[in-house]
Amino acid sequence: MEKVPQLRLDPLSQKLASQAGSVNLFINGVAASEQELKTLRPEDIKTIEYYDLPPMRYGGGDSKAVNVVTKGAVAGFYGGVDLSHGTSHSYFNDGLYLKYNRGKGQLMLRYETNYKNDKNIGEWERYTYTLHDVDYVKEATGRCHLMYFVNNINLQYTNQKQDNYIFQALASTNVLETENTVNTDIDWFVDEILNERTGVSRSLQHSVSPSLNLYLWKQLDKKQEIIANLVGTYFDAFGDNKEEEWMAEVPVLNDRQTMQNNKYSVIGEGMYSKHFGHVSLSVGEQFSYEHLASLIDNSFVNDRYVTELISTQTYAEVDGRHLDNKLQWRLSLGASGCYTGSREVEEWNWVFTPRLTVGYQILPTLLVRAGFSQYNTSPSLSQLNNSATLVSDNIIQRGNPYLKSGFANTTFLGLSYTNNWLAVYLTGSFQYANMPTRFPSCKITLLENNGLQSVFLRCSAKSRYSSSGKAVCSKRSAKPYSESSV
Repeated sequence: MEKVPQLRLDPLSQKLASQAGSVNLFINGVAASEQELKTLRPEDIKTIEYYDLPPMRYGGGDSKAVNVVTKGAVAGFYGGVDLSHGTSHSYFNDGLYLKYNRGKGQLMLRYETNYKNDKNIGEWERYTYTLHDVDYVKEATGRCHLMYFVNNINLQYTNQKQDNYIFQALASTNVLETENTVNTDIDWFVDEILNERTGVSRSLQHSVSPSLNLYLWKQLDKKQEIIANLVGTYFDAFGDNKEEEWMAEVPVLNDRQTMQNNKYSVIGEGMYSKHFGHVSLSVGEQFSYEHLASLIDNSFVNDRYVTELISTQTYAEVDGRHLDNKLQWRLSLGASGCYTGSREVEEWNWVFTPRLTVGYQILPTLLVRAGFSQYNTSPSLSQLNNSATLVSDNIIQRGNPYLKSGFANTTFLGLSYTNNWLAVYLTGSFQYANMPTRFPSCKITLLENNGLQSVFLRCSAKSRYSSSGKAVCSKRSAKPYSESSV
């Protein structure tokens, strides 16, 4: 990474990162992991392409992109082991990766496991509300025992011919086990009269999530290319949560909830690109479908709730590089639609989604960027679920099935300065959001004489200013990078 000063490898997560933001990694134009990068020898690398404004082929958007171009796959086996273990508590984050190259084909197996067992985590929470002109305050402090165990298995096959085609199939499975126990001491005030309580909260969760990702890139004649991507996922999760509280050893709260979630989704994208010298044109279509069935059993409901989301986006994008690549720009126009379906509501919402980004390299060390983007904001499937769950005494929470999609737009101005010793990034932005997905994202409900008194939080629009700055001082290579494309 010394040859690409914009990039660094996080020593803890072992993930590629940029001082200016997140980074998408590609090897020969195909999305790749850091483990795959480790299987490459320095002599196998032909060039490293760094994209400050990546084209749609590399994800577009605001994330940076790095494409490592190799001289050609060398036949044989490659592999390695990553070990990371904690000392203050039981923790490890280990990985194993094996890769086999032969001809145009590559087969890779990755296994990652992550475990943590921390028995001394401090927690504090506070609730205040008024019901029937009575003021309630609940303050709880406690110690948490948290354990989670994650196993991730990936099997990937790639068949490619340099500058001709790439086909990749990735099958993966993620298995997660979590256990969380909290012992609390509670100060419970009713009109400022103190009642002392003790409590125990236990949570067990298990989930399995397999997925299949199919990707095809094909170079056509006359600087044309097409991309097709199809992803299918399935998610099966079971949760068992129990809340108990006592006052003078007398039970005052006892709630148990079990939840079974089954979710499947399909995401697809097709794109066509053509290059005209310093200008490129891309047109494409994105589509996704999500279906969630939740079976909830607790003190309030025993219900099966089904929600569906469909989203589609059509776009056309033009980007260019001029003045010896000092001036870079990208203009994208499109429309995004979102369908929400449940037993209470079915509706479509559409949003116009323009995006413009312009960057100019004033000096070899100084870059200024500005941009505007507008995008769709959709509620999640869990936000639409109307089933009630306990929050605290007299309070339950439920999703809002009448949530609608909204939109937000962001305008930003950024300045970055980098040399062999120093990197400085300054950014200012303004965001306007018409986002009914956030308010009300849920209903907070007070229990009133075995009835339900709902309190809604509503907001149709809001605006926000933000700014950020970062300076990093480190010794850089005198030669920035062997070859780059920005």
